Amino acid sequence: MSRKKVWLLSSIATILVMGSAAAAQETTTYTYDALGRLTGSSISGGPNSSRVTGTCFDAAGNRTRYDVATTVPAACPTPTPTPT
Repeated sequence: MSRKKVWLLSSIATILVMGSAAAAQETTTYTYDALGRLTGSSISGGPNSSRVTGTCFDAAGNRTRYDVATTVPAACPTPTPTPT
């Protein structure tokens, strides 16, 4: 194998390893309501650290609000219905 090919392959391998190491440090935690709908998520570590999302639903189950913030989103104005 020529020197150029060896250098190119080693450079690509280095980039791939460095990229996957940064993503591996990130942890995402999800929260769900009693009906199994995603109501929030939070990311710790990595480049998106402290990113928090929140979702609110009305009594009919329609999404009324979706927040993305670096702090805890405001509480939902209406209660989430319980399953029957």
